[in-house]
Amino acid sequence: MTESSLPLALTRFSVAPDHPALPGHFPGDPILPGVTLLERVFQLLEESEGMSAPMGLANVKFLAPLRPGDSCSIEIEARGPGHYRFVCRVGSRVAAHGDITSASSV
Repeated sequence: MTESSLPLALTRFSVAPDHPALPGHFPGDPILPGVTLLERVFQLLEESEGMSAPMGLANVKFLAPLRPGDSCSIEIEARGPGHYRFVCRVGSRVAAHGDITSASSV
């Protein structure tokens, strides 16, 4: 997100220590799978914009792991009709970011 922009949608969640995806990803050093984090991003877009499914993802980067007990914020910014940018943070650290295109924009 840029300094001057306001998020279109914002949420925060904690990674539950008993999340069902953690035991197999990875045994002895659990991290939340990236696909599970993207699922949270899509859920926020559906709740805020009514977007039922993304059409495309671009420039998605996973920069830091989310571990059990971590608190993560998700911010989504509109970049134009049907185009969105998301940033996931743990504290001040960016954990993931990327661009989403909705089916209505193609």
